[in-house]
Amino acid sequence: MMKNIYHEARGEGVEGMQAVAAVTLNRAAQTNTSVCDVVYARKQFSWANTAKGRDKPMTGDTSVVYAVAAQAMTGAMQDITGGATHYHTKKVKPIWRKSLDKIGVINNHIFYRKN
Repeated sequence: MMKNIYHEARGEGVEGMQAVAAVTLNRAAQTNTSVCDVVYARKQFSWANTAKGRDKPMTGDTSVVYAVAAQAMTGAMQDITGGATHYHTKKVKPIWRKSLDKIGVINNHIFYRKN
């Protein structure tokens, strides 16, 4: 969870990190799999698609990332996404977004859930 939050939302502030964590947990619940299964599933999170990306270290102060991950994994964090299971940055327009319900925007990410 921590690596996913770091690589997907380290520049998004606490709210953005919480949103990424919520999506990860929502997908795990929806598919009845583990967080690791969700994060490392093929073509789900770009940073985890290659061994090089998976091995890329976290740098700088990661205390906030750690705190958000700990809250998420212990159930101490509320889902601020309204049950989102997908997201993307504002910079891209993936085709899959058309088949989902748009929930909202948090910082630079747009969040969706299945209809």
